[in-house]
Amino acid sequence: MTLGKLGDAPVESVETADGDVAPVEGMDGSYTARRFGLTLTDLSEKERLESALPKGAKGALVVAVAPGSTAAEKGVKEGMLILEVGIDRKANPVTTARECAKVLAKVPSGGTVALKVQQKDRIWLVGLRAREDKK
Repeated sequence: MTLGKLGDAPVESVETADGDVAPVEGMDGSYTARRFGLTLTDLSEKERLESALPKGAKGALVVAVAPGSTAAEKGVKEGMLILEVGIDRKANPVTTARECAKVLAKVPSGGTVALKVQQKDRIWLVGLRAREDKK
């Protein structure tokens, strides 16, 4: 459980006792990477078919992109599948929304990532910069 004052923005990750970063799951099973403007969920078979993704596709499904966010500015759209998150020239393959949110939560404010995304049968890289945290 995460406590805060009424009106506080919801947190997207918390630091665990061992210093690791753990993403916070939403009530609907989704994860939010607010600094990038992404809401992610696991890919179900129904969503795979609706998004025309190939059989056996695995990754974090983009279910919402915040208007004006860094993801929206770079053309990331609902229905895209995130396959990898590249940080510091290291590719981090992701098969679930939780894995993807965990990697994105580790990116410092102002840091950059390269997302390997898939839409239908097309795969490409999208570079994103994490928005600065408001103080």
